[in-house]
Amino acid sequence: MLLLRVNPALPSLSADGLLTVFTHPSLAISAEIKNNSRFQKIGDMALQYAIVRLIWMRGPESPDKDLEEEIHSLLSDENIAEWAKEYRLRERLRFGPEVAASVDKSAELAVLFKAYAGAVDRELGPAVLTRWIEDLINAPPLTEAQPPPTAPPPGPPMKTGAFSARLNEMSQLHKHKLNFAAESSGPSHSLTWTMHVSIDGVQEASGHGSSKAAAKEDAARIACWKRNWKI
Repeated sequence: MLLLRVNPALPSLSADGLLTVFTHPSLAISAEIKNNSRFQKIGDMALQYAIVRLIWMRGPESPDKDLEEEIHSLLSDENIAEWAKEYRLRERLRFGPEVAASVDKSAELAVLFKAYAGAVDRELGPAVLTRWIEDLINAPPLTEAQPPPTAPPPGPPMKTGAFSARLNEMSQLHKHKLNFAAESSGPSHSLTWTMHVSIDGVQEASGHGSSKAAAKEDAARIACWKRNWKI
């Protein structure tokens, strides 16, 4: 069991917005691959405005010094990084191998949260961002809860190849390049297949199955879940 806060739900973003938010600048190898640097800059300013406004709007009950200290604490990398951890944003981030050692640091996690906040401000507007941050600041205290899943639940049976078809459809729609790589293990009479799927040259998900087709469908299912490409 883990101690988790009961946080408000993440505001929903478009599939393209999610892909941009969770693409680290280390992958900016061409103009076609968008990354989250612009959203991060927007989010940095938008978060400052939202938090300062929320705290100062509480009224004159607290001395100015106390309000300023609370604002400083809420805007610290350490606090914003905790928000990113609670929403498990890091698990969805795509990044280059050269930054693997730094993406879990507080400063980088804070940048990721700011990128999500910037996308919320850009797609849904400052009112939605402010309401989300207000609910987050006022979230109930820690309670015992099971950790959220890091992979999609199996769900009801789907038509064979449905997730692979959806992944191809959405990738074509958003002009992403898909690539699948298969490998097998175990005795020749009972192979276990693993299929890796990459989007724009970055590994997105891995699936497993008793055949290539089953492993591909499993990988596509996980990739669709991560991108919020629902069937």
